[in-house]
Order: sequence, then C-alpha cells, then structure tokens
Amino acid sequence: MKNGYLFCDILLDIHQYPLSQTEKLVVSTRLYQPPSGKSAGAPQIANLSGKLVGIFRTNAFHGSGPNHENGDGVVMISEDYGASWTDPMIVGPAPSNWPGVFAIDTDRFLTLYSRDDSTAGWDGGPLSQAYSLN
Repeated sequence: MKNGYLFCDILLDIHQYPLSQTEKLVVSTRLYQPPSGKSAGAPQIANLSGKLVGIFRTNAFHGSGPNHENGDGVVMISEDYGASWTDPMIVGPAPSNWPGVFAIDTDRFLTLYSRDDSTAGWDGGPLSQAYSLN
C-alpha cells in the first residue's frame, strides 16, 4: 500500500509493448484503493495479450480483523494497460487467502486461492475457477 492505494508491478515484454530500449520493463500500476478503515494486499496481475487481470484480497466487503487476511479474493480487469480498472468482482468469498491468477490464453484466466471454512462442513484448502473475458 502506498498513499492508501494497492500497487502491483507488471513485467512487460517490449517486443509486445515497445515502451523502452531494454528487453523488459516493469510498470507499477494503481490497482485498488480500499475504503477508509479497510485494507487490501497480496496482489498479482496476469497479462492476457494486453488485457490485464488483477487479483488480490481485501476485507472491504467481508471478513474481519485489522487487515485483509481472511477477506475476499477479488478480481479487477483493465483493457487499457492499467490506466483504469473494472469494479471489483468477488471470486473467492471470505475467508479467502493468498489469491493467484494464471493466464490460460488471450481470453481465459484461472483464479486460485485457499479457503479455511470449517463452518461450511469442510476443512478448506486450495480452490480454482476458470473465467472468460468474453
């Protein structure tokens, strides 16, 4: 978090995005600003041929405690290289931890997270779900 915003670094290949004379360029993008008194963390971004999929966890919607642990796993999408993002979409309901995202191809991605929910009748563990941008 920097100035109340969740940032995430994106590694871009200049052969696809000619932004630098070096082989790779790391760009920091502002992904999300949680409401006052809430937090967000553990960000990751997948690049689906220019469409960015960001995933992180936050206690902005559900969860308890002073930080984002055991909050929701949330996805946001950008079609302009991180200049703007969609509204957050919960993909891993609380209590969700350590979200991740993996690009399957140019239109599909896989979200991953772990969940501890003994109140739901199971011991929890890793979960994943595939999504399509179309």
